[in-house]
Parts: sequence; C-alpha cells; structure tokens
Amino acid sequence: MAFFAHRNRKCRRSAARAICRIAVAVLHAAALGIVAGCAANATQRVPDGPPPASSRVHVVPFESPPLVVPASGGGLFIISAGQPAFGVFNLLQLAAGMPDAVERSARATRALDAELRGASGWEPTRVIAEHVRARLEPGGATVTIDAALRPVPGVGTAEVDMLSNRWIRAVRAWREDNTPVADYARLAADGVPTQVVEVAIRHYELTTGQLFLGIDMRVVDARTGRVVGRAFDYSSSSLEPVKDTFAEGGQRYKGLFAAQAGQLSDRCLAEMGLVR
Repeated sequence: MAFFAHRNRKCRRSAARAICRIAVAVLHAAALGIVAGCAANATQRVPDGPPPASSRVHVVPFESPPLVVPASGGGLFIISAGQPAFGVFNLLQLAAGMPDAVERSARATRALDAELRGASGWEPTRVIAEHVRARLEPGGATVTIDAALRPVPGVGTAEVDMLSNRWIRAVRAWREDNTPVADYARLAADGVPTQVVEVAIRHYELTTGQLFLGIDMRVVDARTGRVVGRAFDYSSSSLEPVKDTFAEGGQRYKGLFAAQAGQLSDRCLAEMGLVR
C-alpha cells in the first residue's frame, strides 16, 4: 500500500507540473496575442511632416520597465544565494507550482535589471532617445534630450514578473490619452516651433532565447500641448547564446538592444511622418 501511495503522490506531482507548464505556455501565448492586437493601434501622422530646419525637437524618455524574465520557453534566469546573476534554469524544475515560478521570475527580473543598469545608469529609453536625436538632427532641426526620465502615469511601484501587465496597461493608457500636456509650453515660449517626441517601452521581456521589445512614441506640439502624432511597433530578436549575451555586465546584450530598438524607432518615426 505504501508503494501505491508513493506512486499516487508522484503522479499527482507530475500532473501538477504538467498543468503548470501548460498554464504558463497558454498565458504567455495569450500575452503575445494581445501584443499582436496592439500592433493594430492606429498610427497618427504628424500633420506638418518632418520638422523643418528652423524648428526645435525635444525628446523626452519615459522611465523604462525592468527586463522581464519569464518562466516559459524552456528556460528561466534564476538567482540563487551566492550565485552569479545570470544562470539558465530548466523550466521543468520550476513548474511544480505557479506561485513559486512567478516569485522566481520576479526575483530574477530584479537581479537582471540591477545587473544591466549597474553603476553606469544604463537606461533603455535613453538609448532610444539618442537614436531619435541621431535620426532627426540631419534634417536641420535643433534636437535636445530631456535630462530627467518622465514617470509613466499609473505604473506606481508594482512588482514586475512574467504575468504582470500593469506596465503594459499603463503605457497603452498613456499612449491613447488626449489630455493636453501643459508641461511643455515653456519649450516654445520664445516662439520657435517646437515638437516634443516622447518615447516609452511597452513590452520588454526575454522569451525562448529572444528579446521581445515593443516601443511607443507620441509627438506633442509644445505650444498647444496637443498630441499630434502616435506610433507603436514591436519585434523579437535572437539573443542566443543567452549565457554569453549577458556576460560582462550585459555588454553584448546592450549592443543587440540598441540595434533592435533603433530599427523600431526608425519605423515609428517614419510611420508618424517625422522622417522620410
């Protein structure tokens, strides 16, 4: 009887693991489906096209989310006491319980984020802002970048893990908000036509050895505060071999991120009509 009881316990544990694996896969697939739907967000083109040489553009990067480490796709970054920040952890070892997997995801996300930002203060949205400046300056406009990171309304201090979506919902709400932005009037106080390009990251996660990245941009007329342009785009790119990508403070990763974010930025700028 003890043998059969032991086998029953093992079967129950195996079934629980299988259910959790399926649940994680289904939830992650659902998230990707939601993102695909987000791609249908209507682009709003700037009425006047690319900024003229006599104008000014001010780029405002919003706070960046941490890079989410999900328990899906066969692997998860896992942080153990006294261990390096970057290690590959088999999903089968995590699937014994969804709450445990989510907690591990949250811990790994925090540790990976700290490792990437480090003492240098590396900030993903600043990378995007620098790319925007590099693309717009050749047109002759004066382009500056805000020194401060603007907070995403509604994000708060919520924990970010593989199943959380507060950041995504907050960025989407900000993107669709038509409330005039009064803060920027000072930028056009001297009468020079000024546009503000706001940049934010909506989706930012590791999955199946890839970086899944989605960025939003808005263009605001500094004088009136009206939102006159919007764009959203996303893509995924391979980070394999993942372990090497995050070695030495993630230097290879940062280069890969800059390349992918640059491509998305180019598409957003073109969709809004700021570049030809």
